[in-house]
Amino acid sequence: MAKILETFLSHPILWGVLALFALAIALSGRLSVSAATAVLWIAWAAAVFGVFSTEAALKDPVIKALVLIIAASTLALGAYLVQEWFKMPLVDHTETPHPPPASNIEGAKETKAANTEEKLLPRPHHAKAADKPTPIPSVTQGPGSAFSVNQQGGITASNVFVTPTPPLQLKWTVRDMPSYRPETPYQKEVAITTNTTYAPVSVAISCDSEIEKVWIVGLAMDLTMGVSQKTIALIKYSSPALNPGETLRIEIAAKQPFAVQKVQQAKIN
Repeated sequence: MAKILETFLSHPILWGVLALFALAIALSGRLSVSAATAVLWIAWAAAVFGVFSTEAALKDPVIKALVLIIAASTLALGAYLVQEWFKMPLVDHTETPHPPPASNIEGAKETKAANTEEKLLPRPHHAKAADKPTPIPSVTQGPGSAFSVNQQGGITASNVFVTPTPPLQLKWTVRDMPSYRPETPYQKEVAITTNTTYAPVSVAISCDSEIEKVWIVGLAMDLTMGVSQKTIALIKYSSPALNPGETLRIEIAAKQPFAVQKVQQAKIN
């Protein structure tokens, strides 16, 4: 039994499958940058062990060492490039539409004004001699009832109740994160939740000292982000919406220690 287990654990196919599984988890986008990087290096270790298990058929120890070194270096280079891709902030390339020429705008205004004057021309009204006001019968109304005369379509109701949308409230927490960039050794993750559906998302995170970079964990459409006044991190995107029970995770990096002071809704152009 022990020999079967040893043969199973030393089989290269097992470690290849484990490496692919760990790589799929790292690239799923559901983990933070730090967790995805850790899983990525686990996948590298499994792949290297699989290569080591494959070398059992080779007799020359020098060739074994060379093959292992080349394979491990190639896999490490690939893991490092993917790790840097994880940390690369997303950049919004949306182009601002150019306004139409002034001549076209003036022409459109003149056409609209002419159409408006045409619609406002009075139309002749031919009164009929037989037109008489509709007599209103005597009606006794009960408490809380409604009454309408000559109504066509619609709904007659005495009281209409509409449930108002609760005002937006953002709650947030902060935790320190390990940084893999020597130029920005200090990094924090801000986790934001909301009490109602929030879209498009537009938030400002104020810090007590200068920050260098900001990015979100995950994917977003029409994303705009950056640093304002050296201490405020700005994030804006159109979708997906931030719903109650969900968490928006934002990471901030700086050259010196810093603290997050406030997270609030912001209007970002």
